[in-house]
Amino acid sequence: MLPRRVSVFGVGLVVACGSACSRTSLDLATPPLDASPDVGAVVCPDADGDGFQSQGCGGSDCNDRDPDIHVGAQDGDPLSEWRYLLLDDRSRVGACIASAGPGGVVHLLYSDILSLNPPDQSIVLRYGRLDGRGFATEPVADDRVAMDRLGGSMVVAGDDVHVVYGQTAGWHLASIVYLRRSLGWRSEVVAADHDFALPAVALDEPGHAHVAFDEKVEGLRALLWYATNASGTWSRELIDEDSSSAARPAIAVGAGFVAVASYARGDLHVALLGQDGWVVEVVDVAEDTGYAPAVVIDDQARVHVAFGLRTRGDERYALRTPDGWTVETVSENGQLGNQSSIALGASGEPWIAFDEASGPSIGVSRRADDHWEPELELRRAGYGPSLALEASGRPVVAFIGGNDGGPLWLALKGRDGVDQNCDGVDGVDRDGDGHASLTTGGDDPDDSNPDL
Repeated sequence: MLPRRVSVFGVGLVVACGSACSRTSLDLATPPLDASPDVGAVVCPDADGDGFQSQGCGGSDCNDRDPDIHVGAQDGDPLSEWRYLLLDDRSRVGACIASAGPGGVVHLLYSDILSLNPPDQSIVLRYGRLDGRGFATEPVADDRVAMDRLGGSMVVAGDDVHVVYGQTAGWHLASIVYLRRSLGWRSEVVAADHDFALPAVALDEPGHAHVAFDEKVEGLRALLWYATNASGTWSRELIDEDSSSAARPAIAVGAGFVAVASYARGDLHVALLGQDGWVVEVVDVAEDTGYAPAVVIDDQARVHVAFGLRTRGDERYALRTPDGWTVETVSENGQLGNQSSIALGASGEPWIAFDEASGPSIGVSRRADDHWEPELELRRAGYGPSLALEASGRPVVAFIGGNDGGPLWLALKGRDGVDQNCDGVDGVDRDGDGHASLTTGGDDPDDSNPDL
């Protein structure tokens, strides 16, 4: 069961932000704008060498024995207690994707199911942004097109947001559509006139988009396609004829190549695009393995994959190094659901989020030394988790509450019992009312207003 629930819709002040946008006031952990040490006539020592003088003689450092404690420091331990925010309880969410940006900003993409009853099936794809002013949402596809309830895929680069999704055009006809927020969500067709579905997107360093998606052929059999706009126009090529339409492929770009992980009708395949073209590698052949994969490439050109082994209900992790692939179990004897998600910490350690259909339940594990350390277990709470790590290392996990199309939740960490930023509370209290903001573990729904 979930701990005490904190509803974002229902607290705070709703302000106008455009005809298609809603915003709810909520403060995130951001340092004060002026985090410089106090400068005065009294010369104080800086015993811990953090550049801030002690409060004992007129400075601003509340603990001059610890260089990590001073005005402007991040207040909160990335590995401390979890908090839970109910972001959108007005929508019936089919799928969600999370991304963490600079300054504590969390980006979300989720499908808002209005109706699944033909011929009036209607699903709106929404983008949400959680920052110091609250949670704001806007439609990505505002014409209520019929599309796959599993929504789309998103990647954030700087101030821009890139999205792909599958748009239904008729019986056994669907298009893959690409959009950018900086262009007003103007759509570009990546591929059309076939039964395309389940796209995933990644960006290379110059900002070109790379997309992997399926084409349904017969039953659950699918062809795995790759498309890119690196040349200025969209081009696509077939990379695997033995994929499955039962689960979305995953794509990553880095270290000079592209990696696409796919559920190949019971096996885990990873296709690698380098200077010599595509090479498809069979990574795991245990019975009904490779389901709902997620993939990332690190700075050492190693490929990390999270995926499910459905026959035993295990969550697995695969790592490709110059010596080949190794596969290990993250969590055993569950009943895996629809999604795996993976991110790398500052030291390169993998974090994996996954769901279990029984309950349904959500798990988050982090690899510590030679074992997997469980970080979060939410029993009978939700499904479809998407994991992101902030630059500080703090994990955030978006997920769907309930059993089938529930509200949008966010789990994140923040409090550790220490006042690192010298504002008098554990967490961030920007309005000085003695209460830390919700997203840093406090109980203040609007940390810009001392009266709330």
